[in-house]
Amino acid sequence: MAARRSFPIEFKKEVVLKYEKGVMGYKRLAKEYDLNRDTVRDWVLNDKIHKLIEAEKNGEPTDAILKTMRKPRPPKSEDEKKPTKVKTKSKTAKKSKEK
Repeated sequence: MAARRSFPIEFKKEVVLKYEKGVMGYKRLAKEYDLNRDTVRDWVLNDKIHKLIEAEKNGEPTDAILKTMRKPRPPKSEDEKKPTKVKTKSKTAKKSKEK
């Protein structure tokens, strides 16, 4: 499975604005920017991105909108930081099953 990527809000706005201008659809934008089609769709349907674009057009402050978009991740606990070991059956248990 591919690693999850994050994108700056300016990039998201650029993609959404191109869609809204009717330049391209979800599929073509996704291909051009090397994104998943559903990611583009989610950004286009995201009300917070639209509010941010409108606030910038009207010269309104955007700090409050940006704060709601950036949710800080909780710090990892000690258990989550440790690598997990995959338990496998021992060789003797496998041999006894074969008999």
